[in-house]
Amino acid sequence: MGKFITLLLLGLLAVYGLLLAKPDLYFNRSLAHGSFVLHARGPLPDSPEAVLDDAEQAIAASDIYLQGSRFDVYLPSGPGQYKFFTPLLSGDYFRVGPFNGAIYLADADFTAKEAGPYSGAEQRRSLRGVLVAAAVWDMVRLKVRPLTFFAMDKWMVRGYAEMISGGTGEFAPQDACGAASRPGLDDYRFGLMLDRVLKEENTVFNDLLGRNYSEEQAESRFRKAYCGAN
Repeated sequence: MGKFITLLLLGLLAVYGLLLAKPDLYFNRSLAHGSFVLHARGPLPDSPEAVLDDAEQAIAASDIYLQGSRFDVYLPSGPGQYKFFTPLLSGDYFRVGPFNGAIYLADADFTAKEAGPYSGAEQRRSLRGVLVAAAVWDMVRLKVRPLTFFAMDKWMVRGYAEMISGGTGEFAPQDACGAASRPGLDDYRFGLMLDRVLKEENTVFNDLLGRNYSEEQAESRFRKAYCGAN
């Protein structure tokens, strides 16, 4: 009996690992448009082209964008599926698989052009912005070695995603000077930090990727520029 249970658990783990590696086995419907391929288990969204075109236009302006890139976007039906396919990953609005680059959107409404968090507790955001930010994470993943991606300071990726996506538009630099944090404020601050580094170093994000620039040094530059710090 014990051996049977062990074999059953191993079999379930094998199936789970296969689904994580090849989510298309579950999300068996797809729609391709431009650089994006949408995947769903149930009905695919109606007329997503406008949102995808807007997102692709922003992504193509990135200095790490590669012509011919493809972004596989998966649309879970609820928070349970979202967490099931993204174990050990973080992200309220989206998560990106570190090995296969699968982009999972927690709650995407292509008709309203809005995205929500899986918890439903935070405010909704522009679906275009969330798609762009997720694509940035995937582009960075492809630019660096897997171990480098795991070890690198994620503030840079979050900051670059904020810069390319345009953020939520709800903050001003002074908001990021205080200690209190609101949803999205950390990403906004990281974007300002990265912007200062790129300007003062006279470089582009692609060249900064291999340097693992210090978050503390970047924050010091940000505070000198925006917060009156010496």
